Amino acid sequence: MYKSFAKILLNNEKICEILKNYDIITEVPMYKKKKLKRGYNQSTLIAKEIAKTQNNLNYEGVIEKIKDNKMQSTLNRKERIENVKNAYKTREKEIIFDKNIVLFDDVYTTRCNSK
Repeated sequence: MYKSFAKILLNNEKICEILKNYDIITEVPMYKKKKLKRGYNQSTLIAKEIAKTQNNLNYEGVIEKIKDNKMQSTLNRKERIENVKNAYKTREKEIIFDKNIVLFDDVYTTRCNSK
């Protein structure tokens, strides 16, 4: 199913144009216990599939979730901002230094554009 979803995204010309501006794609990671229970992170699978098709885009798992917080999709915008504070840490900072990064998640809740 993740391959189908990635294909749908990549069939959109606007998305493909946006992806050309980035060097790395990574996912919003799941907390370790949740991932063990489910067995996979669908955002990881989709991000890796997208990276396979884009010559300029590499997949790197550079974020780790270190706090088991509430699900973002159940919260309003203000609560989501508070909920993620201190929930993640960056691994392998040298990989992402001076790179443009796409942070992929399977749920769209709040638009954040840092450019």
